Amino acid sequence: MLKKYWARITGADKGKQFPEHQAEAMGRVGDFAVIFPVGYYANLDVDALVRAIDEGLAISSTTDRPEGIEPGEVTVFHPKTKTRIVFGNDESVEIVGGVVNVKADEVNLGEGGEPIGRVGDEVQVTIPLGAFNVNGQGSSPIPETTLTGIITEGGGNTST
Repeated sequence: MLKKYWARITGADKGKQFPEHQAEAMGRVGDFAVIFPVGYYANLDVDALVRAIDEGLAISSTTDRPEGIEPGEVTVFHPKTKTRIVFGNDESVEIVGGVVNVKADEVNLGEGGEPIGRVGDEVQVTIPLGAFNVNGQGSSPIPETTLTGIITEGGGNTST
């Protein structure tokens, strides 16, 4: 039976079918297929920690732990920047640190909120029948009007 031991990564992912890194343990260097749960991957830094679980097979690990995680909560985090996503016991999902960039063809934030327009989106605005103030010159009656345009620049953060 192989004795399980800790090793340190000494080389980058080799780009093979399965994530494989060179690692050193007990003065010996070898290639390890590094196991990640389905859907997760980390391009491990040199000196990253792995746990050898069988000949040439290891699980990546870290001695760093994010702070403030309650028992039962799940987090995905970056050990260097401390940026993390916390799935809370209260059914909340919290993103901590860094800047959040959403790159998607469509953003659905669920029901009940206001729609979001992005730079480059085409938008329509309907002005209802009524009075409209033109350049401070008083109000002029206008029929219901629908205007269409492209958002050309973004505004500031309006979240509270």
